[in-house]
Amino acid sequence: MNLAIQVLGYGGIVPITIAVGAMYLCGRWLPPAASDRYAAAVACGIAFFVGYALLPSWAELWPTRHWQWLPYLAGAAMIIGPAALAKGVFVPERVLLLLMLALIAAWLLVPKWSRIEAQYVQNVVGMTAGFVLLSTLLDPLPKRMPPAFFVGILAVVTVCLSLALASSLSLKYGQVASIAAASLAGCSVGHVFLKNEIAARGLVPVFTLVVGGCAFVGFIGHDPPETLMLLLPLAPLALWATMWGPVSRLRGLAALTVKAAFVILPLTVAMSFLMLAERAGGDIYGS
Repeated sequence: MNLAIQVLGYGGIVPITIAVGAMYLCGRWLPPAASDRYAAAVACGIAFFVGYALLPSWAELWPTRHWQWLPYLAGAAMIIGPAALAKGVFVPERVLLLLMLALIAAWLLVPKWSRIEAQYVQNVVGMTAGFVLLSTLLDPLPKRMPPAFFVGILAVVTVCLSLALASSLSLKYGQVASIAAASLAGCSVGHVFLKNEIAARGLVPVFTLVVGGCAFVGFIGHDPPETLMLLLPLAPLALWATMWGPVSRLRGLAALTVKAAFVILPLTVAMSFLMLAERAGGDIYGS
């Protein structure tokens, strides 16, 4: 298959189009109480799954490798994440749902390789805690800025992760992450019209599992594991630094520009170090 079609078509145009269309249809067909929570999460999950399914045979739909569970985890997150935001679900119950989702994701994504067998439990516990903590810390942010901007930041972070994975580890991992980035970009476009912070909050667990999962795949794929890879999905947390002090008093375009800079500058530095790392193996599709 032509590589340009894979990267630009299946990894870009198709997921963006599906995400925008799915958000529109959710807004039209679902009751408002459901579409408010599910529109973005469902759009991102479906777009990611379809984009992944269109990849060549190395991206198997019947998982034989740990990272091939990512599209199914996206499907689980697009259901459980918005469900946790339903009225009547208390905070402890919401955290319990996220914990269950994170534990399943960690169990599936942590490989049982001999070289890291001794750290298996440590990796599962660390990944579970990381997923729950990241979801919890990102959840309030869409209330404090335009949802389209927030989701756009998530897309930019995922683009950077895609480039880092492709440059420092394997092109195939970069392609999988690029599908996630395009799906998020489509949801950002959809939020321009939806303008719903609850939908953006419902999307957070999908971002956490898929993009955090891609980062973990990159982390564990290096020998020794590359810790810096795990920092990329954490970049949106830099938005919290703009909530206090003189920066918090900015409004309009100036505020959005500064918020973006707080995320992009450290992200660029981290990504640069990763892209300079020696790629594993000679095959562009890695192992």
